Amino acid sequence: MFDSLPVNARGMLDWSWAQFEPYYLDLATRNVRTSGIERFLADWTRLSELVDETHSRLYVATSINTADEEAEKRYHAFLEEIYPNAEEQEQRLRQKLVDQSHIPHGMEIPVLKMRTDAELFREENLPLKTDEQKLCLEYDKIVGAQTVQWDGKEVTVVQLRPVYQKPERSLREKAWRLASQRQLDDREAIADLWRRFMDLRGRMAVHAGYDDYRSFRWKELHRFDYTPDDCTKFHRAIEEVVVPAAQRIAEKRRAMLGVESLRPWDTEVDPLGRGALTPFDKVSQLRLRGGQTAIYFHERGRHPR
Repeated sequence: MFDSLPVNARGMLDWSWAQFEPYYLDLATRNVRTSGIERFLADWTRLSELVDETHSRLYVATSINTADEEAEKRYHAFLEEIYPNAEEQEQRLRQKLVDQSHIPHGMEIPVLKMRTDAELFREENLPLKTDEQKLCLEYDKIVGAQTVQWDGKEVTVVQLRPVYQKPERSLREKAWRLASQRQLDDREAIADLWRRFMDLRGRMAVHAGYDDYRSFRWKELHRFDYTPDDCTKFHRAIEEVVVPAAQRIAEKRRAMLGVESLRPWDTEVDPLGRGALTPFDKVSQLRLRGGQTAIYFHERGRHPR
């Protein structure tokens, strides 16, 4: 029946769980030893990728326009109906695989990840994970609504970033302070959101048998090769080695700009006074520049990387 699966998720954005479920049931009822584990893994991978792509497309639609109520409605419908059911079936298939005594060569790490996911899975965490993703959407809506008036137009704080590359320092400062104040206006809303995140994530960790969320998340991210203590050591190394180097670079920039102290609005402007880079307006311009670059390297007996 997997021959009937769409090539991509564009035609699956409005699928109900009843349309996804038969494919999971087909995989769940297979005898892996007789039907072949490679075929099982290939079909499972294809199905999982389509579900993930559906999820991603619906989420991206909400991020393109955070005020699009229809996109938000479709995304919530996926989170509430498809996501928890798919996760339950994914757990069923993970357990089916890790229970096999024979693991194909080269699959040791993927199976280790599946075994870890199977150990962390808790049915009571599914509604919490759904709520967590809805909170992520709330954050996007807050940040997406951060606009300011600039040159008589309403622009987002992100759209102000090119101004930070302008040579006029007073203009850069004005733009930076305007954007920062607009972001600060939402600090209470974002702080409240993070409190709700912490509560959700703490409960997920407890459900899975962990004392804190970091321990739970560390395993969920499949961080098998290094520990939190290793990260702490790395942080100390950055503080001892990288920070002094960054300070020297900042001091060099300050001197080149000729300012008394380097400020946040001084970090993106070219210290040599050159104009800011601008994106190409047309594909033909990109092709022309690419051809010119290739000729430059060819004449010098080198290859562009």
